[in-house]
Amino acid sequence: MDPKLYKAAADGNIDALNLFDDIPYQLTPQGNTVLHIAAQFGQAELVDKPLIQWPSLSSLLQQPNKKDDTPLHLAAREGHLTAVKNLIAATKQIQGGAAVCDVMLRMSNEEGDTALHEEVRYRHSEVVKLLIEEDHEFSYGANSEGNTPLYLAADLGDSETWCR
Repeated sequence: MDPKLYKAAADGNIDALNLFDDIPYQLTPQGNTVLHIAAQFGQAELVDKPLIQWPSLSSLLQQPNKKDDTPLHLAAREGHLTAVKNLIAATKQIQGGAAVCDVMLRMSNEEGDTALHEEVRYRHSEVVKLLIEEDHEFSYGANSEGNTPLYLAADLGDSETWCR
């Protein structure tokens, strides 16, 4: 990935994105896209607005990096509530909307973690609540270590999030 594109994504500089024609094809050595970078750094507007200007970027919403993390995994891990909301909202706006959003919410990385596993592990209770509300019908399974999100919460002593 061009360092200027990386910096623009990390800083949330939407105007700088106009300098690049090949955004969907630029990756970091870890396989992160511009949406991964924006999500990781909590650049909520950059997660949302470019999809309106460049609909071709919608394919990046579910694109995994080399560790099979999606932009949602990274935003969840860092506890960026608004970025998570914007990723979900953007996914609902593309063709297939709710079904595509369910797929994204349920995607697991190489460790078998969904975004919900990440949220629980890093104790981002507001984002945990949002993810449960968005996909309350899904029965989250165990990751590669055999831990479900509920088990992780109990193990961490976080009963408050789950008992409301």
